[in-house]
Amino acid sequence: MLLSADILFDRLRDELGASACGPGTDGLLLRRALALDGTATELAENQLYVCLGRQLPRYPRLGRGVVVVVVGRGSLLSWYEDRCRVIFVPDEGAFFKAFNACQRLFDELDDWERSLARAQALEEPIQVMADASRRLLAGQIVVIDDSFRFLARTDAADERTSMTLDTIQRYGDARELAALSDEPFVLRHDCGESLSLNLVEGESFLGCVFVLYGEGEMPAGASALLGYLARAIKNSLLKGARPFETDADLRRWALHGLVDERPLDQRERDLLDASRDLAHVCVCLGLSRFRGRLPVSYLTARVERALPGCAAFEVDDGVLVAFASSPDVAQLGTDAVVSLLLPVLASAKMSCGISETFDDPFAARMYFLQARDALNMGHAFAPGSSIHRFADIALADVLRRAFSELPMEAFMGEGLRRLVEHDSASRTSYLATLAAYLDNNMSPTATARALGVHRSTLVERLERVFALLGSDLSNPDERLLAQIVLRSMRYRGDISGAGETAG
Repeated sequence: MLLSADILFDRLRDELGASACGPGTDGLLLRRALALDGTATELAENQLYVCLGRQLPRYPRLGRGVVVVVVGRGSLLSWYEDRCRVIFVPDEGAFFKAFNACQRLFDELDDWERSLARAQALEEPIQVMADASRRLLAGQIVVIDDSFRFLARTDAADERTSMTLDTIQRYGDARELAALSDEPFVLRHDCGESLSLNLVEGESFLGCVFVLYGEGEMPAGASALLGYLARAIKNSLLKGARPFETDADLRRWALHGLVDERPLDQRERDLLDASRDLAHVCVCLGLSRFRGRLPVSYLTARVERALPGCAAFEVDDGVLVAFASSPDVAQLGTDAVVSLLLPVLASAKMSCGISETFDDPFAARMYFLQARDALNMGHAFAPGSSIHRFADIALADVLRRAFSELPMEAFMGEGLRRLVEHDSASRTSYLATLAAYLDNNMSPTATARALGVHRSTLVERLERVFALLGSDLSNPDERLLAQIVLRSMRYRGDISGAGETAG
């Protein structure tokens, strides 16, 4: 395995009191050390050399990325320091110590590389990779998946430096996560400092690796080693879908299957059967305003933490779906769900649709459709609200679907068309008058009160409305049709609620 100059310098500084200067390159680029004497005329690119200071070659050609460990002083030392990375060991008698220290470090990296390759080939848990990397990275290693759940955690018992999932989620809105950066970045948090690197494939967030250093010093070269470890972990994750680890994972997949109308296997059906004695509710959140700021998996994890017994996932049309379940139906009442979700909605600047409660988990798709329609239609009926209940838009949804093929005007009849024609040329809305009259059970007194006009004025106006309408409102079928059309026109914005000029 190749080495970085920073990692080598860290080791020689600790063991031999080395110092470093001169230009160099970052990354794992250096090849295994060679002994150098004064006869060399060219030093190869990205090659590590060890040489006594008094035996440095005179003015050789230097390849890019050359690093020279110089042991003891020499007349050409400053020439090399101006042109390449030099790690200087002051004790001239330490040549073999320096050379052997370089070889041992290469041996350690080779062993590490083999252990990571073996873990990938045998599809061993991510924890095996984290444990194998603990000594080289010199800090506690934490790996989370795309739903911000732990995949691996070394030194988990060390409460002084242990990073909790709460800590990770509290800092999940860091700029680097929002941008899905695949470069190492440093986070400051309540257990000190960590070097972090997102696991990203294309535009997909797979997880993140954190190396915690507490209040201690972050070793030079840690970024290069973390990058190598992260690539190995990402390759393991990309080999295929991870097996379900818990019943919660299986339940999430089963509910997702019901929403997508995928047949369930027996294990999924058995798990859902066991939840028939629970109350359930579905919540849908639109992701269009959320995308690009944080991974959707971060929001998924937050929603699951906010709601009792929650399973959340994204569906193809840009909606986050969450099913909450509880033995106590009061916990899933609209007001209770709203109070639990408001902090999430406020921080993410999102809105949601909420279904009615239900007790049959196999009916999940129908209640998903309720919540989705509440989300989609709620914006039109209550644009300033972040909470939209299906019960509030159910009638509007029925009417929308009733007129999905034939336009509403096809159901008006001649009488309603005459009222539309009247309203287009008058400040007094006969359509609004008739709608209010039907809404108030055809009571002139209640209708006059609703419209804010005198009862006698209303009676005179109704006589003119009835004359144009030409329908028998005592007939329940004719009355219902008129109500449906008028209510649809109101939802469409063709009829104002009140405030018509008397006449």
